Amino acid sequence: MKKATWMLVILGLFLFLGVITSSLILRNKFGKIDKTDPFWNYTKLTTGSFHHIVLLNSNQTQVSFLPGRTGSVGVLNFWESELKQRVHASIVNDTLFVRMVPRDDPPGMRDWMSYHILIAISAPEIYSVQARDANLNMYKMKQKNFTVNLSGKSRMEFETYTPDFDSLSITQNDSTQLKFEMADEIGSSMTLHAKSLYSSIHGYSILDIGHFQIDAYHPLIGTGSAVTLSGGTLATISKN
Repeated sequence: MKKATWMLVILGLFLFLGVITSSLILRNKFGKIDKTDPFWNYTKLTTGSFHHIVLLNSNQTQVSFLPGRTGSVGVLNFWESELKQRVHASIVNDTLFVRMVPRDDPPGMRDWMSYHILIAISAPEIYSVQARDANLNMYKMKQKNFTVNLSGKSRMEFETYTPDFDSLSITQNDSTQLKFEMADEIGSSMTLHAKSLYSSIHGYSILDIGHFQIDAYHPLIGTGSAVTLSGGTLATISKN
């Protein structure tokens, strides 16, 4: 057999072995992934137990929360080197603190960041959120009691798996938006119910609780703010 032919055979053998080795490495790496983690493809910044979340300066991108077996906060894998320098996370007592360092990014990068979920949070249960200058989506929530405090330029969407709440406490200041709705996979047209809801809405803030029937509503609404209510809730208020 000619020398050139032998070289091709050896090269093909090395390529074949390389493919097999890479496949085994990837299989081993994938096998170590916690399949119960809803954000397994995010690099973890910190892990631990917490029931409350405080977000600061994270409205440059989207932050998502999904219930999971363990508490964690992570950043999108392929942006890991960039975000590890910009996102600071820590757990103090029972509270997760997440702060994103603001930068003067180019317009194209700012647009890309605003449309992608670069920060992901997971925990078995969350009881309250405090956010300033944040953009947060919470999915598959099952808590019947919850507290929200929004300020700065913030937007938050609360998607629930349960239609019935015992108590909700909401505080909004500055320029914030908050919306409650039923999860699409459960039936987004379902009516939500709350036994009591306390809201203090000020600045140029908007609260959307239009899908709720509320037994006892206790509102404080500033002159520049707005609250969306259902006809049923309005009828209850007019009776009282």
